[in-house]
Amino acid sequence: ESRQGRVVVQNPLEALPIDSLHQILSHCCARTLIRAAQTSRALYEAVNCDEHWRTLWKQRYGELCSSIGLDDFPRATESWRSFYFSFGSSWASRAYTEKGRVIIKIDGIWYDATPIVADHPGGPALLLASAGLDATKAFDYTSHSE
Repeated sequence: ESRQGRVVVQNPLEALPIDSLHQILSHCCARTLIRAAQTSRALYEAVNCDEHWRTLWKQRYGELCSSIGLDDFPRATESWRSFYFSFGSSWASRAYTEKGRVIIKIDGIWYDATPIVADHPGGPALLLASAGLDATKAFDYTSHSE
C-alpha cells in the first residue's frame, strides 16, 4: 500500500488468527505489551485484552498479595491494565495502611520489616517513616551493616 508516497508495511503479527496472537502475547512482559500496542491499532486492541493484564498481575503480585494479605481486584469500572499499573505503584504503602505491614525497599529489593520494628536500634519511628517507600538513602546514611 502507499500513503502519500510512503510504503506501509503490515506488522506480521496482525496476519495471525486472533487466538494465536493472544497466545503469543500471553508470553510477553508488560513492557513488551506496551511497545507492541504502539505499533498498530490491531495490536493495541489485542494488547488491551483484560486477560493479558490479569495474568501479568497474578504472575507479578499474586504470591505477594497472599503473603501480606492484600486481596485486591480492579473496580468494576477499571481495566486490569489500569489496575496493574496503579497497584504496582501503591501496594507497599497500602500494605502498611491497610494491614500494618512495614514494607521497605533497599537497593531495589523489598523487605518486610514488620518483625523488627519494635526492636530496631534506631527506634520504630525510623522504620515506620519509611513504610512503603525506598529507604536506600536513609539506610546508607546510617552506615548499616550488611
